[in-house]
Amino acid sequence: MPLIGVVFLVTTCSGPEVQKLSDQNLVPTANPDRFSLTPNKGRVVQVLDSVTIEVESGGRTYVVRYLGVTLPDGVDAAAAFEFNAFLVKGKIVKLSTDTVDVDLDGALLRYVFADGEMVNLKLLSGGWGEVASFPPDFEEFDKFLKAESEARSAGQGIWSVKVPPIPVVPPPA
Repeated sequence: MPLIGVVFLVTTCSGPEVQKLSDQNLVPTANPDRFSLTPNKGRVVQVLDSVTIEVESGGRTYVVRYLGVTLPDGVDAAAAFEFNAFLVKGKIVKLSTDTVDVDLDGALLRYVFADGEMVNLKLLSGGWGEVASFPPDFEEFDKFLKAESEARSAGQGIWSVKVPPIPVVPPPA
């Protein structure tokens, strides 16, 4: 009986390399150029979730997470994702740093500006996120906390209370 072999050809995908920085960048340094290897602007090529995007700059793609913003468990992640995509998808954005360069997953932590407005703040003030616990201290913390508090009080975005409709029961016949 002849022996039949199966050959699998494994290829790698070509395209821009997605950059995640190592944990060694978590430690702030006195060097003012510490962020010089990361972009300060680029085009949003993909929205990964409600608080994470991919930004292409200089032929590379970087994973960028909105500094100071997270989405709590158990909320309408799809609506938050759609709002994020509406704000940034395909747009040129400016990226600004703070005291911590990357998160624990290696994504760049940035303030993101689209159309002249800070996306991080728009997400919070629209009720599409909450203030993140990492990093524990950042420049816009008080402003972010106020925006989240106002959105919660107004019942905006994920903080809206959805009351199910009262079913109409027909009278007995």
